[in-house]
Amino acid sequence: MRIYVLRHCESAAMRWRMSNPAAEVVPAELLPDSAVPLSQLGDEQGEALALFFASLPESERPTHGFSSPFKRTTQTGAWALSKLPTKVELVLDERLREIDFGIFVDLTKKGRAAKFPTQWQERRTVGKVHYRPEGGENWHDVAARFLDFQKERINDLPPSAVVLISTHETVVSVGQWQWAGEDLEQLGKEGVPSASINTYDFDGKTFKLVCRQQLPPSPSGKDLFSMESKAKDI
Repeated sequence: MRIYVLRHCESAAMRWRMSNPAAEVVPAELLPDSAVPLSQLGDEQGEALALFFASLPESERPTHGFSSPFKRTTQTGAWALSKLPTKVELVLDERLREIDFGIFVDLTKKGRAAKFPTQWQERRTVGKVHYRPEGGENWHDVAARFLDFQKERINDLPPSAVVLISTHETVVSVGQWQWAGEDLEQLGKEGVPSASINTYDFDGKTFKLVCRQQLPPSPSGKDLFSMESKAKDI
């Protein structure tokens, strides 16, 4: 079985954060987080994903699609499947949603440190993958629901299935931990570019990471790379 795990294309909130590094509060037009759409660049990345998947040999094109219910992931999944010769349904699953930031929601990293200095320092002490904010989740919580998703949605699919999963950065990272055996602490220090693809093979028992891909330039030559810096998030 071939499985493609995508981080969603660049969202309007990602573009805003990169353009407003000193801001502390996410503006009302970018709330709630679940309703944030793709940016203009995100749509261009989506079209590039569509062309990529349509160009694959028939045996490597997605036959099953799953997505977080957040708007940016459903848009990404829809883009990725849009040019396939055979229609593939995109099934929404809550277990693929963004990590729950609890009391930190609607704040930037700078705002979290300013409004909740004690909790933010505790996060830095405990480590971002282990720290669970009040009312929220840590990476282990996300890993547990991702494993539950795998058991229910993936394990019993036929070997010929080709699966596309459109999800979020933390889910992509815990997948690398659970499926590829990568170091969780190191993954917490690394970023995942938007619209990037982790490709796995699954033989019914073991997952193998085949490759990681970043989008090539668009047909017009435009660089589609987009990733927020993690330098202040360790």
